[in-house]
Amino acid sequence: MLIRSYTLTFGEAISVTTDDFTDYGGFNGWRLDLDNYVAPGINAAYQIDEHNISFSISKSGESTSPNNATITINNLSENLANYLYQNQNKSLTLILKAGYEDTVVKEIFRGTISGVTDTRRGNDRITRLSVSDGGFNMKETTTSRVYARGTRIDTIITDLMTDLGLSKDAGAIATFGSSVVTESTYSVYGTPTSELKRLGDRYKTAFSVQDQLINFVPVDARVAEQVAYVSEDTGLINSPQAINTSGASQQGDSVNNNPSIQFETLLNGDLLPNKTVYLKSNNYDLALKITKVTHTGEYEGTNWKTTVIGTEVPYVLSYSEDFVRN
Repeated sequence: MLIRSYTLTFGEAISVTTDDFTDYGGFNGWRLDLDNYVAPGINAAYQIDEHNISFSISKSGESTSPNNATITINNLSENLANYLYQNQNKSLTLILKAGYEDTVVKEIFRGTISGVTDTRRGNDRITRLSVSDGGFNMKETTTSRVYARGTRIDTIITDLMTDLGLSKDAGAIATFGSSVVTESTYSVYGTPTSELKRLGDRYKTAFSVQDQLINFVPVDARVAEQVAYVSEDTGLINSPQAINTSGASQQGDSVNNNPSIQFETLLNGDLLPNKTVYLKSNNYDLALKITKVTHTGEYEGTNWKTTVIGTEVPYVLSYSEDFVRN
């Protein structure tokens, strides 16, 4: 019998030294390890793991809108509920890990709290958190740059990612090489998000943010490494279904005329947009590029699963220092 387990950690942005960070590949890749660090005094990180919680998390590799999550906590203490409600405008950091006790409990969402409601339902206190993944940076950060004719597109993309202020060192980043350059003077003004989307549309590459990490990958290619093998023996729920996504985006069936495939599996934090999953069922035996992921669950309920939409793509990417086509 699989026993569910979770940890929900949240707290203010904390002023610390580099000794408190885990290196994910250079200074821009450092992230505070909230699992092992609790700040003293006012700037505290809190962790809960026994309350009944429910969550609905949506992640997409097809949209420049931030991924978001709704997390509901039952009967949180007066102090913690008040802390969340009174500090909801301070972009509190939140990390949710969930899974099963006999396996590694994996991170399924990382972001900042954008809203809190705290209500009573009979004898129960219901605290609901709205959380976004890079939402503040994607909506509020601005940039202004001018590039000379002949500037590499890779240079412009790198600058825009730096301006966005999120980590890119552990994300999936495609490069175009020295031959792809601007044909005239190129000006950038506005949000890095909108400009990255414009460049992505032009070069058939999708920009998104996944768990605070920037992704910028070709729409017609997938990563060679597989993050999961999903079958009846490893957690597949029901039969996968071919679907035609309405208003198909550039990553959907418009890429290669293949329908997207949707399947459900036991909750699995390794499944992320732009990653590769291998699906084995009665009807399917293939590798898919993940385009959308939804995690839903209730600690004391019956729902605790991951729903994935993926598609076959014609190219496979290998990874050295940069992504290049095989």
